[in-house]
Amino acid sequence: MLLVALSLPALIGASWFGIVESSAAGRSVSQSDSVQMSIERLVLLTEVRTRLLHEGNWDATARGIAEIGIDPGLVLTFTGVDLNRELETNQSRVDELLEQLDLPEIRRAVDGIRADDATQAARRGAQYAALENSLKAEADTLFDDALRTVGEMDSENGLTDALRVFEEAAEAHQSIAREFTLYFGAQFASLTDAGADTELLISSRANRITSLDEIDRIAAPTSAVRSVLEQMAESQATQTFDGAIDDFVAQTLETGAGENEGLAAVLGQLDSIAPIFTSSLESTDVYFSLLTVAADDVSLASAEMNQSAAARYRTILLSSIALVVMSLFFVAVAQRAITQPSRRLAAAASRIRNGDFTANEEENGGPREIRVANNAIREAAFSLDLAQRQAQALAEGDLDHVSLTEPTRGSLGASLQTAVRTLATSLQLKDKFQHELEFEAAHDGLTQVANRRESLAQLEAHLRSPETDTVTAVLFVDLDNFKSVNDAFGHQTGDEILRLVADRLHATTGTDSFVGRLGGDEFVILAETHDLDDAVGLGRTVLDSLADPYDHGLGSVHIGASIGVAIGQPGDKPAEVLKRADLALYRAKSSPDCQIQPFDEALRAELEARSELACDLERALGNADQEFVLHHQPIVKPHGDSVCTVEVLLRWNRPGYGLVFPDSFIPFAEESDLILSIDQWVLKAAVAQIPYLEPGQKMSVNMSSRHLTSPTFVDDVLAVVHGKALEGRLILEVTESAFVENLEDAAEKLQALRDHGLLIAIDDFGTGFTSLAELRTLPMDILKIDRSFVNDESAAALVQLLIDTGHHLGANVVAEGIETEEEMIRLRNMGADALQGYYFARPAEPDFGSGFGSGFAAAA
Repeated sequence: MLLVALSLPALIGASWFGIVESSAAGRSVSQSDSVQMSIERLVLLTEVRTRLLHEGNWDATARGIAEIGIDPGLVLTFTGVDLNRELETNQSRVDELLEQLDLPEIRRAVDGIRADDATQAARRGAQYAALENSLKAEADTLFDDALRTVGEMDSENGLTDALRVFEEAAEAHQSIAREFTLYFGAQFASLTDAGADTELLISSRANRITSLDEIDRIAAPTSAVRSVLEQMAESQATQTFDGAIDDFVAQTLETGAGENEGLAAVLGQLDSIAPIFTSSLESTDVYFSLLTVAADDVSLASAEMNQSAAARYRTILLSSIALVVMSLFFVAVAQRAITQPSRRLAAAASRIRNGDFTANEEENGGPREIRVANNAIREAAFSLDLAQRQAQALAEGDLDHVSLTEPTRGSLGASLQTAVRTLATSLQLKDKFQHELEFEAAHDGLTQVANRRESLAQLEAHLRSPETDTVTAVLFVDLDNFKSVNDAFGHQTGDEILRLVADRLHATTGTDSFVGRLGGDEFVILAETHDLDDAVGLGRTVLDSLADPYDHGLGSVHIGASIGVAIGQPGDKPAEVLKRADLALYRAKSSPDCQIQPFDEALRAELEARSELACDLERALGNADQEFVLHHQPIVKPHGDSVCTVEVLLRWNRPGYGLVFPDSFIPFAEESDLILSIDQWVLKAAVAQIPYLEPGQKMSVNMSSRHLTSPTFVDDVLAVVHGKALEGRLILEVTESAFVENLEDAAEKLQALRDHGLLIAIDDFGTGFTSLAELRTLPMDILKIDRSFVNDESAAALVQLLIDTGHHLGANVVAEGIETEEEMIRLRNMGADALQGYYFARPAEPDFGSGFGSGFAAAA
């Protein structure tokens, strides 16, 4: 009884502590789990709200343009957007999300809207908005509950701020999606009440700016949200759309809302609205990226809070176990105050305290209490021995040790065993989570092969390995025409094909090789081979495996591939080896009959030649007046053959090579800003020669596409011509392909030069992809038809069309590449305004003293 009396206070205290603290920790874990589940549903609700608003936008747009009589194909032509495909894609995602969220009533309402074709676009938009507001109510409740629960927990890891950033990101995205509908609805007064829409547009824009300011105030400095905010600030699409809204609001406030002027008026606006429509779609995607990153931050903060609560629970549990063990030890010490049997029992307990867990197995006489105590100590000793071995296994990370599943004795042993197993399970989950994080950090989330960073790390490890009888082969694989698959079947099909490609690469190369995805449709294979020929053989095997058709939900497709092969030696830098493989790949893709290209001595020589060319060009620019020379080729009038214009063509007296033509070095220079300096020299030299021309003759100078895209282009040209009396005598030639990248920017720059008296010629006309709608917006004075059309007699009808088009646009037409009298007569009869080619004269260095250019005879 004395033993019981002595042990009760300690046991009761330890038990009370364990119950209270474990209960509190358990509540924290439960609350954390509840918050995490709420956040997961909140993220899904927010996405379905966004998708419903998008569906409403696409539905309103498609039906709205139908109501005013616009063919959807015309929208596709002007904007590149297939409205029906976008609507179907969005509807598919809405259905998937509603299924996940188990919202049958919302699903029935959505199906009802879709099935009702009689309702007008504006009314359907209101129905979609009502559904979005219904979902917002549940989302707001979940958000408030999550914030309240986090506030009640004794933990703060940034989840509250992450939730608020997520809420503001959702509001910002909803606002810009509404602005899409309001802006384009107000543009066409037949769709909505333009005046009312303008007021809502102003309000929505203000809400969006407020949300962005709030995000900037709340978001953590290291949050990925800030990177998205910076991208948004630099986004040309967002700036274009915001600028369009500002201009429209200002005009509406000044003049009032307009009225629909009919289909013709709407069609007349499409040229100007199309780029704004495209920018609005890109802006919506940017804000959706912000919402996605904010959702990721919330999920990460929630997971961290959950782990913190679980760790606190484990700590309290282990502390409770320690208190129980200490209480039992106190009982063993207390026995020393009892009779001789108690002293022997105390001695046994002392030996247990010293780690001798076998001494207590001997029988001990005495009162029943002593015998009971002896049995308890034997069980405790066994439990302590087992706990010691289990603790050692856990400390060493051996979660599969046999002791962790070994049976125990008594209730104390059972409690200890339960605690240990709980801790072991937690550690296993932690290890599993850690391994998953490490895997995700090193692997591509789509294909599950190594990502770019891990691929480079593996290549570096291969190159650091000691020299053996093998070498490291790097196969740079790029899929052919993969973009067309995405365009034809959608990104979901494209993703599935990328996964199939990764599986085939693994199956083909085997376990001894390494497969990684560098990004997009580019993969890399690392393999140990004997030489370059072995590596090429492996590449051909890979090509054969990739050539088989790929089956997917919509059918099957064939996708080829191109491979660049390079060999890495121990000590090589990974980036250099990968660059060699990339150069070989570039050569393979540029050769129509070559799918695999090794980086051999020929490519190495080419790489060295390019390096030498770069050095020589740098030196030549410093000695341009001695090494660069201008040749002239006359452009003559079709009747009388008198010279009306002289085109200057650059030649390079490259030391050790002689006179080099521009096609040997200009394409290389255009890969860098070297071309800007070359353009400047040519323009200065040409301007200096204009005074030597015959009166009335013009000088034509070619300008590079890269220079045209430079922000300094206009200033560079004006710096050369400033103060010169050149009005109407200097022509700047730019190729048609120069307008592909940014037509609006190029047109603005060329118009600025025309305003200063310079003439603009579009060179190689007919070889680019400029539409007639785009062509009529370009500032130009001359169209030069490419020689490929002039020399092809079967293209006569097309040449006539090009000439008539030029004249219709108010430009003079020059036919290039005239080589025979027959071609000269044919182009003259077709109405060309001027002719140029070897038939009249080859380019030559001018002799101003001989009166060059005074007439065709002199020019020839």
